[in-house]
Amino acid sequence: MLNFPIFGGTTGHLLGAALATILVGPFAAVIIVTVILLIQCLAFGDGGLTALGLNLMNMAVIAPLAAWMAYKPFATRNDKVGVLVAAWTSVFAASIAATIELVGSFGLSGGAYGIEAAIAVPSMLGYHAVIGIGEAIITGGIYIYLAKVAPEIIRSRKVAKEAAS
Repeated sequence: MLNFPIFGGTTGHLLGAALATILVGPFAAVIIVTVILLIQCLAFGDGGLTALGLNLMNMAVIAPLAAWMAYKPFATRNDKVGVLVAAWTSVFAASIAATIELVGSFGLSGGAYGIEAAIAVPSMLGYHAVIGIGEAIITGGIYIYLAKVAPEIIRSRKVAKEAAS
């Protein structure tokens, strides 16, 4: 996971939630991303304890579930397109949630906390729409690489999906 400052006092995030979701399923991905966020918070001070709850909700719950919902229709027909769509969707869905939280916090606190909508919406959604493209390229590249060097990983997911259908 990688984050960096963007306009308006917010940060942009590459998540990896879609790749984890596609390889191990949405519920295992929730646990994986949760562990990553906990390590980042406790070992590196990234995000901090006060933001941990919402970071977990947005990046460890919403992102993998959004990725799964976006990927599932493509899983048996065109999984490579599904990977790209899932990666972009995971980042953008998490950013929508964060935007709602920032704007809600601003409104509920009378402007003491959060970020006003005029700043939060374009900075979070605009930047994350582009960040999602980067996430899709990276995730797609890793998926294609894994399909070449360890195809059993990809095949085992497809077999599990077909059995579940």
